[in-house]
Amino acid sequence: MGEIYNVLVKKKFRTRPQAQEIIAQLVAGFDILEVDASKVLKALEINARYQYSYWDSLLVATAVQSDCSVLYSEDLQPNQLIEDKLRIINPFI
Repeated sequence: MGEIYNVLVKKKFRTRPQAQEIIAQLVAGFDILEVDASKVLKALEINARYQYSYWDSLLVATAVQSDCSVLYSEDLQPNQLIEDKLRIINPFI
């Protein structure tokens, strides 16, 4: 959610109040997962294997451990397949 908000505001796709409303709608419609030890350890593996930053690796690790098939991000390599199950999609291209 933080990444979406940051991109919407930083790249001036939306005003802060508009971005806040978008995030509020997303929070209401999706499960929000907490960071725990298993996600941190998986993030370190992802970081070593794919050379993403720790924070990006934590997002990827959370998605992988949650059995997501798509992760939307403008910061990661578009169309990359992680661990044969998670596809990275850049929603801004």
